[in-house]
Amino acid sequence: LAAGTARTAEEQKAARMAAMEAVSASAAGSAALQALVNISAVPSVRDELVELSAPRRVAEAMRGGWLEGRSGLAHWYAMLLANITTAKAGQEAVCADENLLRFLLAAYVSKPRPPARDGYEDPLVFLGKVIGNACALEAGRKLLAVGEQGPATVATLAGELADRGRRPDVVNCFR
Repeated sequence: LAAGTARTAEEQKAARMAAMEAVSASAAGSAALQALVNISAVPSVRDELVELSAPRRVAEAMRGGWLEGRSGLAHWYAMLLANITTAKAGQEAVCADENLLRFLLAAYVSKPRPPARDGYEDPLVFLGKVIGNACALEAGRKLLAVGEQGPATVATLAGELADRGRRPDVVNCFR
C-alpha cells in the first residue's frame, strides 16, 4: 500500500511539473512572438523576414494551431503577418499561395471568434489588415474576387462590414 501511495504521489508531482513546464513554454512562446511583432515593424527586419519565408511559415503555424484547436497565439501571428505584408514583397509572398490566403480569410470571418486575450477584444482583427494588404496587389484581388469562389468570398467579406471594428479593413479590401 505504501509503494502504491508513493507512486501516486510521484505521478502527481510529475503531472504538476509537466503542467508548470507547459505554462512556462506557452508564456515564453507568447513573449517571443510579441517581440517578433515589435521588431518586424523595422523595414530591414521585415524585409529579411520575407526573404526567410516568414509569411508562409507564420500562416502555416497559425493554420496548424487553428486546426488543432489552439488559437491562443493567433493574435500575435495575425499582427506579425500584418507587419510583414506592409511591403510589396510580403504581399506577394502571401498571394503566392491561394490556399493559405483563403485560410486567412476563413479564419478572419469564422464564427464564433476566439475569446479576447492580451487586451484585444477581437484577436483576429489584424487578419483584416493582412487581407487588405494582399488586396493592394492586383493578384491578391484576383485570388479573392475572381473565379468560382469570387462572389461568395466578396459576399462573406462584405458581411464583416456590420462589425464596427472590422469595417475599415473590409472597406480597404474593396477599394
